[in-house]
Amino acid sequence: VVEAQHDVTSISGAVTFETVAALLAELMPKVSKAQSAMIIDMSQVDLVNSAALSLVASLVRHAKRQGKQLSFENVPARLIALSQVCGVEEILALK
Repeated sequence: VVEAQHDVTSISGAVTFETVAALLAELMPKVSKAQSAMIIDMSQVDLVNSAALSLVASLVRHAKRQGKQLSFENVPARLIALSQVCGVEEILALK
């Protein structure tokens, strides 16, 4: 589930192989429409797997192409751990 308030967008529920395509389809236009920067709040995400890492990487790449800054807040510990194992935590700037 995606909710937007100003340039902060919240994701809730599961970010898994089953949900990531729909989330990506919903979030890409929001990134494109953001003024210059956007924050994605993940505090309400309760389940992630490696598909979440793909979602984050795709959104970061899309934001860079659009000339926008994108950051993530309240990232689940499991997603941070996955990014560290893959060696991409600095690239994705997860916090």
